[in-house]
Amino acid sequence: MQRSSVAAPTGRDVASDPIPGVGFLNTNEAAKFLSLSAKEMERMRRENRGPRWAKLSKKVVRYSVDDLREWVSEHFVANTAQGKALLSREGATA
Repeated sequence: MQRSSVAAPTGRDVASDPIPGVGFLNTNEAAKFLSLSAKEMERMRRENRGPRWAKLSKKVVRYSVDDLREWVSEHFVANTAQGKALLSREGATA
């Protein structure tokens, strides 16, 4: 089913929002929001790193849009050395 593009009262294109009016995303939507792959999101969950997430059932995981934005804001660095140090602290490879 294809969504039609409808202008929201703010002038934004509603079809460009992952889920208009809802502050939670599934793994695929969160990955798209962060420009990462769903597999990377799953890997980060397994390794206890990455943005906070909610486990709602055995198969249902959701991410808060606010938490995704906060996680990104915590990853701003001024240079490559800071980026490598940040990833190293998180247990990721640079």
